[in-house]
Amino acid sequence: TNGKKTVLDKDKYSGVNGQIIRSPDQTKFVYIEQKKMTEKEYEEMSKIAGSTGQVKILFNVLRNDGSGFAITDYNSSGKFKLTNSGVLINMDESTGEVFADNKLIGKFPVSSGGSLNSNAMLIGSDISRIAYYNGDEGGLTYLDGTVKKMDIMFPKVVSENGKSYLSWFRKCGNDIYIARFVY
Repeated sequence: TNGKKTVLDKDKYSGVNGQIIRSPDQTKFVYIEQKKMTEKEYEEMSKIAGSTGQVKILFNVLRNDGSGFAITDYNSSGKFKLTNSGVLINMDESTGEVFADNKLIGKFPVSSGGSLNSNAMLIGSDISRIAYYNGDEGGLTYLDGTVKKMDIMFPKVVSENGKSYLSWFRKCGNDIYIARFVY
């Protein structure tokens, strides 16, 4: 990146099965790859998957400055999002817990016996701008517990000229409106 090469640590990265995740404004990038596991770790993971059905997968993350850290995928889905400020976000869909660079930052409410969908989590320019879209109600729930019932459809975070915006559709009678605000 930026004319600088970072050599992958062969004990952590194979350089084959990873992916590059970029921020919405395209200025921040991370390389993420599932942690290399030993045969014993694979066996333990298989046992856990067979008994509980829930497997946590560890990933190694490499930033463009060469620093790195490990992050846990609680959903075994590989769904991670990078904020414009460079923080990697993921959510445990069964508990609603949200993590920033593998540190718990809050929790969305989950109905008894239910789960959430990571794809419905909307992330703005930094971790203070995270909401969960409830499509049934057309509302947004924030990590601090605030709920905004807005009767909106298809919200999406978009970046333009270095700023993030939350954009959505709203139906009023026979008219459909497009709205957005800085997010």
